[in-house]
Amino acid sequence: MRLHSDMADPTVWRDLRSAFDQLAFKYGDRLRPGWTSTPRNEAGDHWHVFRQVTDDARELRLFITLAKRAGRHLGSGGQVNPVFVWLDHLRMKNANFIGVHCHGGAGEFECGTIEHPCQASAECCLDLETDTMALSRDEALTSRNGDTRFREENGRQINRVATPGEGAASSTRTANGSSLSTRDLKVHGIVGEQNFRTLTNAEIMKSGGVGRRLRNECELRTEDAAKSCLDRIRKACGYTLSRDITKKRSAQS
Repeated sequence: MRLHSDMADPTVWRDLRSAFDQLAFKYGDRLRPGWTSTPRNEAGDHWHVFRQVTDDARELRLFITLAKRAGRHLGSGGQVNPVFVWLDHLRMKNANFIGVHCHGGAGEFECGTIEHPCQASAECCLDLETDTMALSRDEALTSRNGDTRFREENGRQINRVATPGEGAASSTRTANGSSLSTRDLKVHGIVGEQNFRTLTNAEIMKSGGVGRRLRNECELRTEDAAKSCLDRIRKACGYTLSRDITKKRSAQS
């Protein structure tokens, strides 16, 4: 689904990720959105978000509010319930969605539920945050003409040179003289600067879609390979090392 042009902003998804995480922490993430391939009612709805009778109704109300906001950011356009747009996004991303083949009065159909929808939403928001950060960087690079492209990041200039006939250069040299390979650049784009600055290597590899993409697209399938690559990028770009993030948290606790 194409992001709404006004909402392709990483901070939007960062704020929503935090809100979904806080909602899960406060109420236990007990809702169960249910989906059927055939409409549930005359309005044509395929989703129903339900809770246990004993659960706090505020959890449902707050989840609906956040899901509505997320759906609008995806670009529901007012034609479709934005809550259902967001739930369909979770289902298509297979975010904690458990589907089965069902039989009923209407014959055979597909149905399923989303387990821990706040957790699933937070992970998808992280994916969208990472994607929009990469999109912003790509648009900034492609908007400049010529073979030499410049990128400014927090006062450090990275000069990337493309050789005629060869497409993109095989490496990028940072301001401190270190170079990033094509794969390291791809890893940096998937993870994003904000995650490098706030998460440890282990947390990055465990963070939903980001970890999956690093394992599948960048072949960081072992702990040693991931650590080596992520630390190399941290050093080249001047980011805090993973172990130093852990030490800082311990000192603050």
